[in-house]
Amino acid sequence: MNKTTSIDTPPVGSRVTISDIARIFEVSAMTVSKALNHKPGVSPDKADAIRSYAQSIGYRPSHAARSLLKGRTHTVGICIREGESAKPWGYPWLYGLMREIGLALKPHNMHAQTCLAPGGAAECRQAIEHFMEIGVESLVIGPLGAVEEYHQIADLLQHCPHVLAFDAVDDLPIDHVKWNTYLGGQLLAKHLSELGHKRLMVLGVSQRELDHPSLHVQLNGLRDAAKMLGLRIDSQDMYRLHQVEDIPRILKDVYTKTAPPTAVFCHNDWVAMHAIQSLTAMGLGVPDDVSVTGFDDLPVAQISTPGLTSVGYDLKSYARKIAEIVVDRVTSRFETSGDGVALPSMIRWELEPKLMIRQSTSMPKSKASRRLK
Repeated sequence: MNKTTSIDTPPVGSRVTISDIARIFEVSAMTVSKALNHKPGVSPDKADAIRSYAQSIGYRPSHAARSLLKGRTHTVGICIREGESAKPWGYPWLYGLMREIGLALKPHNMHAQTCLAPGGAAECRQAIEHFMEIGVESLVIGPLGAVEEYHQIADLLQHCPHVLAFDAVDDLPIDHVKWNTYLGGQLLAKHLSELGHKRLMVLGVSQRELDHPSLHVQLNGLRDAAKMLGLRIDSQDMYRLHQVEDIPRILKDVYTKTAPPTAVFCHNDWVAMHAIQSLTAMGLGVPDDVSVTGFDDLPVAQISTPGLTSVGYDLKSYARKIAEIVVDRVTSRFETSGDGVALPSMIRWELEPKLMIRQSTSMPKSKASRRLK
């Protein structure tokens, strides 16, 4: 009897499993699985009938069931970690990174699931526990820069099959990647020095950067290069930012004084855009009166007026490296390559920056005037 002519449609809202389809067609669940996945071992007519019926009822395979059968979920958890006092302008590149990681994983039949963990360590732990419950094959977590941040969640991370941290600052005892922000700070210091600037203002620093001059971060790269190049950065010229709304007040206070700094080094492009807007509102020209630099080289830096001088990183390369490490680690667990090549116990990788010079920086006015004479 042709089973497709006597099959009842399941009730609306009910979930049909492979076992249900197998009972209807009086075959094994394995036969249904082979038919749905176009595997050999099922007659063409029977396979067509099974697939036709599955399509007609809107059957979707259970991800959990497939995972149990194969011992795999093909899922990578991405935990976006934020501190208790996270600033929405602090990491404007995160969405782009998440997207590129997802795209880099697709060719390897892996997909990313992202979870935002605002509010500090407690919510970060909840996100990790969620990923452990669904059985992710790898956990990518960041921004996770400092070793003390790692230790807040280390007891959970040790139970994950694989963990990779991004945006690291300290050396961490797990796979981690970072971009060399220290060198980025040096590149901008060198650029401003070559233009003839002698005194800089820094807009957007963290207390941790100020308290730890040995950290490999952009501020310390700037400060170390400034010492060698003869650039002056006074302690009163370094400003923390609690919110971008503070920028107009800070700049007004600085640039209504006698002989202010001739350049502003901003924590990122978002801060730099606000700085340019505030300086313009005060009647100061950028770069004629004040040079402004950003950091991260976001797409908006290229189309702003003036174009923003910034330090940038190849986000796609960064994401591809993260995906490469994840895929290599996961593959080594589930597949036997036979090539005898062992992965290192801990992988550390660093991406170098590029200086993008645009119209927001130029020689100071006095320097330009001397050159014209």
